[in-house]
Amino acid sequence: MKTIHRLIFFYLSFPYFSFAQTAEEEPAKEPKSKVARFVYTSLPEGVANPITILHGEELVKVHLSLRSPSEPIKIPADGIIRIVTEQPNPDDPTQTKIVTIGLAKVEDTVSDFLVILVPALHKKNGILLETKIVNFANFKGGNNLFLNMTAKKIAVDIDKKSLEIDPSEHKIYDVPTTPNPKSVQIRFRFLDLETRKWQIITGSTIVMYPTRREMCIFGWDTEFDRINYRGITIPVDPE
Repeated sequence: MKTIHRLIFFYLSFPYFSFAQTAEEEPAKEPKSKVARFVYTSLPEGVANPITILHGEELVKVHLSLRSPSEPIKIPADGIIRIVTEQPNPDDPTQTKIVTIGLAKVEDTVSDFLVILVPALHKKNGILLETKIVNFANFKGGNNLFLNMTAKKIAVDIDKKSLEIDPSEHKIYDVPTTPNPKSVQIRFRFLDLETRKWQIITGSTIVMYPTRREMCIFGWDTEFDRINYRGITIPVDPE
């Protein structure tokens, strides 16, 4: 009889223990936060450095450098980046209003990325800054990214390979994984629109390090009426 009572007790108790175990095995998942670093080619007139990012109702200041990316900045979970300014409110002189001057939407699958800020060519709807997003999952240590912000096609000859980059386009040279620095030959060229021939901009030797990413931005020097370029080093976060 005692044996029967024990079996009945165990049977009635089993669903409770089973439910508790299932609840512990499937905890609620929190959405993964998105983190961005910002770089810029130049800032249009009227846009101050640091820039201001709207995060919910909070205004976050982001200091920009010409040679390195900004500190990591958390971005709203919806992936919408709003670069804003505070301007006088014509309806209430004692208050200011928030005006969006740059906007970007990051895909849900991207969590760690680079935002490249470029002055907008056509300032529509108050937008002064265009944004280009580079997923760090595709921009690894040792890689070189080339961004063409000129009206001419650019060619980059690097390590016996050649990349042709159209205006407003960027391409990444994916370096084979190596634990040591590597020296390679590099040359920049542009396509002359009149002669349809390639012209050399410059050539040199560079060292690629697995502990950092290198970025080169091609722009137009209005003072000397020629193509110029600028490099930005982006360290790789330690594991």
